[in-house]
Amino acid sequence: MTNNRHYFKRGFTIVELIIVISIIGILATITVVAYNGIQDNARKATVMSDLDSATSILELSLKQNGSYPATKDVADNGNPLPASKGTTYQYTVNTSTTSPSYCITATNGTSSYMVSSSQTSPVSGGCPGDGTGGIAAITNLATDPRGISFTGTAGQPGWRTGRWAGSAPATATYSLITGAVDGPLSITTYARKTWTVAPAAMGNTGDTGYNNVTGNMAVTAGDIYTISCYMRPSVARNFYVGIYQYSSPGVAFTTARLAGATTAGPAGQWTRVRYTYTVPTGVTLIGIVCDSNSNTANGATNWLVGSTLDGTALMITSGSTLYTYGDGGVSSWIWNGTPNNSTSTGPAS
Repeated sequence: MTNNRHYFKRGFTIVELIIVISIIGILATITVVAYNGIQDNARKATVMSDLDSATSILELSLKQNGSYPATKDVADNGNPLPASKGTTYQYTVNTSTTSPSYCITATNGTSSYMVSSSQTSPVSGGCPGDGTGGIAAITNLATDPRGISFTGTAGQPGWRTGRWAGSAPATATYSLITGAVDGPLSITTYARKTWTVAPAAMGNTGDTGYNNVTGNMAVTAGDIYTISCYMRPSVARNFYVGIYQYSSPGVAFTTARLAGATTAGPAGQWTRVRYTYTVPTGVTLIGIVCDSNSNTANGATNWLVGSTLDGTALMITSGSTLYTYGDGGVSSWIWNGTPNNSTSTGPAS
């Protein structure tokens, strides 16, 4: 007798497979999040423990010597401040015997905490001017970034007069605006150029911006700089950052001048202009300009009597990254010398 019965072995349906895969994915995510949380907590505990030890060492130095150690590398009786694996310190100090102070940021992974002579219990974050969260601090090399003065030490970048106003008989005057409420990024100071005689023709209004170095800035072949500034014209213009190149003082390099891409500058609007520049072999000095050219694209027009060009927020940083603007007047940044007349350092963002 023939057996006509058929036997079927049932497998997973597609819906069941999707459910199983989803559950596995959820469990994996929970595991990763939990592991990362454990790592973060471990780093935080490590950093806070390191700072507790550092504080004890620094305060002992003050009692024994009347001042805090000059550097973190000799802080512990001539030895570096002790640190756990993965912990790095940033240390600033005032070694004055009348008003000694210090501030130290410790970072492990992405965890940063700080202590200071006035805040001896670790708190999250960093000292002013320090990098945090595993991101190094950066330096703005512009010493007068906000347009506080038209004068400066040779080689120091800032806002300077001296650019022409266009074809003869065009003329312009320069002034410094303070206490302003209309600057970019809540900056209250900027340089202003005002045309008293209009250029004869639009076609001859190139280079009508600002010099940004008194003399020239010393550079080294192979170095990379990202230069940016904010400008605001009263009539529509086109902007760029330009570089004059010199092989030695007063001797122009083979390629005397380079310029970044043209950026449209609408009338009455602050516009950030940038250029990433690599120093060629043979160049030792550069001049920097934040300029307007004679390009008629984007509706650009000729300067008129009474037209103005405002400039501020000059930033010069090493490398090819364009960072959010910063100087010593910005939160978490510090001046490295006299305010508005020195370089400044702060966290990259």
